[in-house]
Amino acid sequence: MKRRHPLATLVRLASLRERKARGDLGLAQRDVKDKAESLEIRRNELMTMLGDSRPLPAHIALTLRIQGLATAELVELAAVELDASETRLRTDRRKWQDAAHELEAKEELEAKKRRENATTAAKAAERVLDELMAARHQSPNRGATR
Repeated sequence: MKRRHPLATLVRLASLRERKARGDLGLAQRDVKDKAESLEIRRNELMTMLGDSRPLPAHIALTLRIQGLATAELVELAAVELDASETRLRTDRRKWQDAAHELEAKEELEAKKRRENATTAAKAAERVLDELMAARHQSPNRGATR
């Protein structure tokens, strides 16, 4: 099994968290859209029921009033559900933003570490080359060819 650098593992985990948070955010957005549509349908039903202005017999008026009250309660319930969905959406958006910032920070840290490692490796290679050149100039067979 290939051994990963610990920073690469952290970046991979942060990436997975960010993708999950993005998925949760998408689900929350779809839920808000569905709840808003449901609320609009309920409101339209209520307005249709209340908008009938022709005179009705008492028993039909009572039935419509009862149905209207039930529809009004459904509108209220749909509004509460929409509010809860919007709250969840805001929470999921904050979670996704936090996960995205965490991922970005870890990626920047990994890039910085790679740059530092590259600089260290270049300095080490330069030092080895200097030592080889110094050793070559100090050797007693300096003028001899191979």
